[in-house]
Amino acid sequence: MKNSKQYLTLTQLTEEWATWYNQFGEKRNNEDLRFGQYIWSKYLLADLFEGDINDGFYEEQTSKAFKTIYSQIVLKDLKKQNETNNI
Repeated sequence: MKNSKQYLTLTQLTEEWATWYNQFGEKRNNEDLRFGQYIWSKYLLADLFEGDINDGFYEEQTSKAFKTIYSQIVLKDLKKQNETNNI
């Protein structure tokens, strides 16, 4: 079976956060999911964190989960850019 999850971009994360925040604020959704938990269930994120304990999954506050995931996407993008520039 093909994995239906996709990689997460900053634009997608920001759009997901805005939609979530307008509906649920800093709380869980109607399915009792935290924002980070929801994002982890929808997108491929394992390669962003590579064993980091704080990956946003268990964070109760929407804004903290957003910031954690956002910063990891930025770091990964900077690493890719640096690797490309060093080739």
